[in-house]
Amino acid sequence: MEGVLILFLFAVFGWSLLTYTRLKRLKMRTEEAWSILNTHLDKQHDCVLSLVETVQKHNAYNQEIFDRILQTHTMVLKAASPDRQAVAEEELKIALKPLFTGVLDCPEIGVDAKFVNLREEFAAQEDKIRRWRDYYNSVARQLNTMIIRFPHRIIARRLQMKKVKLCLVPEAKTTLTPFG
Repeated sequence: MEGVLILFLFAVFGWSLLTYTRLKRLKMRTEEAWSILNTHLDKQHDCVLSLVETVQKHNAYNQEIFDRILQTHTMVLKAASPDRQAVAEEELKIALKPLFTGVLDCPEIGVDAKFVNLREEFAAQEDKIRRWRDYYNSVARQLNTMIIRFPHRIIARRLQMKKVKLCLVPEAKTTLTPFG
C-alpha cells in the first residue's frame, strides 16, 4: 500500500513539475512575442514619421491630414494594452490612407525615391506586425486556456498567473488598408 501511495505522490509531483514548466514556457513565449511585435511597431512608427516628413516637403497635403496622422500615432504609442494598441494601429492605418492614395494627385511624391522606399518599408513592417500579432495571439490563447483549465488552474494560481489580453484587430476596420 505504501508503494502505491509513493507512486501516486511521485505522479502528482511529476505532473505539477510538467505543468509548471509548460506554464512558464508559455508565459515566456508570450512576453517574447509581445517584445518582438513592439520592435516591429517601433520600426513602423519611425517609418510613419519619416513618411510624413517626406510628404510635407512637397506641400501636397493640407495640415489636417498630418495632424490626424500624428494624433493617431501618439494614441498608438500611449496604448496601454494589446487590444487598445491593435485598435489604435487600425486608426493609424485609416489616418495614413489619404497620404498613400494622394500620391496619385501629386506625381512628384510618387517618384521620390525616399517616399517609395519608406512606403515599401511600411508595407514590409505591416506584414511582420500581422504575423507576430497572430503568433502572439496564438501563444496567449494557449496560455489563457491553460490558466483557466482544471487542474492546471491550481498551478497557475500558485504562480499568480493571470490571463493576458489578446491583440485583436477590430473586424469592421480590417478591410481598410493604406494601399487601398
